[in-house]
Amino acid sequence: MMRRIPRPRPWLLVVIGALLAVLGAAQAVLFGVPRTGPPVVEAHVDSLAATVVTAGWVQMDPDTMGDPHGYQMPLSMMPGMPGPGQARLEVSLSVVNQSRSSTAVDPAAEFVLRSRDRGRWPPVGDTFAGLSRLPAGSAVDGVLFFDVPAQRIGSAGFYVDWKHGGRNAELILRIGGSAAPHVHGG
Repeated sequence: MMRRIPRPRPWLLVVIGALLAVLGAAQAVLFGVPRTGPPVVEAHVDSLAATVVTAGWVQMDPDTMGDPHGYQMPLSMMPGMPGPGQARLEVSLSVVNQSRSSTAVDPAAEFVLRSRDRGRWPPVGDTFAGLSRLPAGSAVDGVLFFDVPAQRIGSAGFYVDWKHGGRNAELILRIGGSAAPHVHGG
């Protein structure tokens, strides 16, 4: 004789789900929600606000051929890669237009990587897709890429210098990960 397994009652699943949601909300109110991400860094220039979401070194694919003296691909065969002895820094930004009108903005031209020891590096690439205007109350998220010479990786105090409309602001970077310079053949 075959025994029949009871099926769960749909109303019971709804009640359990509602209880879990209420308990989760109560815990957040009573004990606070722990922050798990990096601290948010924000700056304001005129009606625009920029926030650094993340900053980290891009890990390039390691040589998996097993022979360090084998063929090393020249830079001309790898367009877009950092030059020899450079590491790539990726800075994810959010730019918000807090005004009631459209505002001219060009993140790829307005943001430059700087270090406290006077290093300066313009972006080598971005994902802002040639943005030139930001509508009222709108936001755009994108990434800027900077190539930094290996000897400067340990520089104290990397920050993004933002120049917009004759004014400027600094966004201090808290960089995650570790950097390794990119290696090329001749």
